[in-house]
Amino acid sequence: MPTTNSPVAGIFHLDQAGLIPVDRAAFGDELLFLAIVPAHPRRIGSPLSSSLEIYRGVTLRQRQTVAIDLARNSPLAFRIHWTDRNASSRLTVVLRIDGREWFRQTVLLLPQRADAQGRVNTAPLHPPSDATAVEVLRRLDQLLGNSGHRTGNPASPSRNSD
Repeated sequence: MPTTNSPVAGIFHLDQAGLIPVDRAAFGDELLFLAIVPAHPRRIGSPLSSSLEIYRGVTLRQRQTVAIDLARNSPLAFRIHWTDRNASSRLTVVLRIDGREWFRQTVLLLPQRADAQGRVNTAPLHPPSDATAVEVLRRLDQLLGNSGHRTGNPASPSRNSD
C-alpha cells in the first residue's frame, strides 16, 4: 500500500472514455505510463534521478532517465509503443528512483489479428515461455477470484524463453 511519500503510477490506455488502466493490450495499442512522485521535504535541494525501464520478457528494450525535483510533486508521463512482433508477449515497465525500484507492472501483449490491409495473421504463434505462462495463469486466477496459489508447474520446462 502506498504511503504519502510513495509514487503513484500505472499503465493506461487513452480512449474516448478517458484513462483506462490496463493489464493486457493488443498489438499497436498506444499505452501511457503515468506517475506522480510526491514532494519530499527532507530531501529538498538534492534532485533525484529516476529511470523508466521497458522490458520485453527479460530483455531491456529502453531506459529513459529524468531528474526529479523534490520541492514539489513531480509528474512523469511516457508513451509506450511497440512494433516488433517476434519478441516476448510480456511488456514490463519499471520505475526506479535513485536506483531503487518503486514501481513494476507487466502488461500481456495479445497477438496481432490483421495487418494494415486487413489480412488475417495466419503465422503460427510460438509457445510462451515458462514466465509468460505463469503470468497468464496468475491473471486468470485473479479474474476468477482465486487465491493465486497453484500446485505443480503449469509450464513445460522444455519451452523456449522469450
